[in-house]
Amino acid sequence: MDERLHKLLARHGIGSLRQVEGWIRAGRVTVNGRPAELGQRVGPRDRVEVDGRDVSKRLAAQSSLRVILCHKPGGEMTRGREGDDRSTVETRLPSLRGGRWLPVNALGFGEEGLLVLSNDGSLAGAIARRAG
Repeated sequence: MDERLHKLLARHGIGSLRQVEGWIRAGRVTVNGRPAELGQRVGPRDRVEVDGRDVSKRLAAQSSLRVILCHKPGGEMTRGREGDDRSTVETRLPSLRGGRWLPVNALGFGEEGLLVLSNDGSLAGAIARRAG
């Protein structure tokens, strides 16, 4: 089954939708040796490279759905930013091989509470839209 390239790359944790779209525009993504185009559909037999690195096997692997709940203290950030040395929830989470944790609900720097994270961007987005 064919899927749009940028959604496939984002779903497998290679980058966010916006990042991947930027990479495609910049010519950093190729499909079967040719520069990728925005909105391009790819299938299981296509060879996809990002910055010259073949990611086809990673895209073919089925990732299992994971959801995690954790307590976020008020003085902790959800995600770290380069150059920012504040502590983050991200450092306490179990590592995901071939993916990343995506927050379902948003808690700001000063907010404390239950943080829900998933490795499935579609699920996280659907829940966030439902709650909002």
